[in-house]
Formats: sequence, C-alpha cells, structure tokens
Amino acid sequence: MPKSGYSNRVGTKTNFTHMKKTLLILAASAAILSTTSGCAKCVVCSQKDGDEYHKFEVCDKEYDKDDIDDAIESAESNGYKCHAKSRAL
Repeated sequence: MPKSGYSNRVGTKTNFTHMKKTLLILAASAAILSTTSGCAKCVVCSQKDGDEYHKFEVCDKEYDKDDIDDAIESAESNGYKCHAKSRAL
C-alpha cells in the first residue's frame, strides 16, 4: 500500500470542503423554508451527493424576486440543479 493512503487523505479534505458548502446551503434553505407555506410559484433545487439527494425549495409568495434569484444563483454555482416545481392537482 505505497501511496493509496495519501490519495484518500487528499480526497477526504476535498469531500469535507464540499460537505461544508452543502451544509451551509442546507442551513440557509432550512431557515427560508421554516416560514414558507402554501407557495404560489416555487423553485426546487437539488443535488445528488453519492447515494443521497439534497434539495430545497424557494417560493415567491414569501420572498422578493431578487432574493429568490440570488438563492438560485448561489445554489447553481454550488452544483445544484434548479427548476420550477410541478404541481399535481
């Protein structure tokens, strides 16, 4: 096992940095979503991280358009894919 341990340590540091970014986004999203209910138009942002999916939702009923645009831009710059939420009637 000459250098395999070294490679794992470098990958772990990269994964830890990625996880910190993800947790920061999720914490901000949780704060936003804690007061959101009954959205008129919503955007869902999601990201697959290994075997897990992380997602959050931002709705225009509770927030200014600029705030929603900033949240979407931030999420997409961190690897999330955002799209309009489809509604089932």
